[in-house]
Amino acid sequence: MKKLIMAALVLSLAISPALAGQKGGKMAQGKNEYAELTAKYKKETDPAKKAAIEKEVRTKVSANYDKRIAEMDKRASEAKEKLGKMENMLVEAKKPEVKEQRVEKFTQQILKGEKPAFGEGRKGEGKSKRSYERKGGHKQGDAKKADNIKAKK
Repeated sequence: MKKLIMAALVLSLAISPALAGQKGGKMAQGKNEYAELTAKYKKETDPAKKAAIEKEVRTKVSANYDKRIAEMDKRASEAKEKLGKMENMLVEAKKPEVKEQRVEKFTQQILKGEKPAFGEGRKGEGKSKRSYERKGGHKQGDAKKADNIKAKK
């Protein structure tokens, strides 16, 4: 029984990452509730009252589990939507006329001494900001930095 209470505490904490960002909020409240129930359970000698405490813990764990499943479902839906968009972009990119157009554009950019924008249309989606900046994105930010440095001198 002791293991069940501890497992419930660990499980509820493990499946509630959304609450973890709320310092002192619901997460702390949840920990306190489980700690209180665990203490009650350990002190209780009456099997009927222990069973009631166990049922209360189970109900709370079940509710947290359901929240986590809902969060996972939402993230899965978002991932499916993003995958659908990527598949559409891939179908478009595989078309011979699109390939020819882009190859010509990149070839001309290289011959002019420019850095070709191979990731055009993505605007850094799916990449870190730093990686995107390294590839020439957000040049306005670089100009602002230069202006700030000039202003400080």
